[in-house]
Amino acid sequence: GAVGAAFPFTGDAVITGSLTIRGGFSSFRTDETNIILGSGSGDSLQSSAVSNVIVGVEAGQGIETKDFNVIIGHQAVQTGNQVDNVVAIGYRAGQAYNADSSVFIGTNAGSDYRSGNNNIVIGHETADNRENGGSDNIFIGKTAAGSGLGDANGNYNIALGTEAGKALTAGAQ
Repeated sequence: GAVGAAFPFTGDAVITGSLTIRGGFSSFRTDETNIILGSGSGDSLQSSAVSNVIVGVEAGQGIETKDFNVIIGHQAVQTGNQVDNVVAIGYRAGQAYNADSSVFIGTNAGSDYRSGNNNIVIGHETADNRENGGSDNIFIGKTAAGSGLGDANGNYNIALGTEAGKALTAGAQ
């Protein structure tokens, strides 16, 4: 577009005045189907991965070939490499998660949740220390099913409310 042309336009952009870009152009990448924004984010993403949105410093760092993820937040889903169909929003949300089809929303929500599919984890530090997390769980509320559980796992559990299920260990339903 020509100087002074209005957005949207095609072609080259000419900017007069100020333009501030933090983190450099290397912090933003896009291809046909992925959008990556943030220093160190999506570092392992290969060209065969499709339809991922990864935003945040070191977010989605370990994801290689997996698809259909929305990961937003500093170190969200940072270390998992086998992650499909995951939504993680928040600082360290699902940080160590390495499975499929789960939702993590909140600061440290499921931060150490490493395995198990089809989970919903919403809240500050909710299910934050469930290394062998389990599948088909719903944990909603500040520290629900969280803190101090270590290797505890379990399937088909529901914990709603602040600290609900905080003492939950292995088990189902």
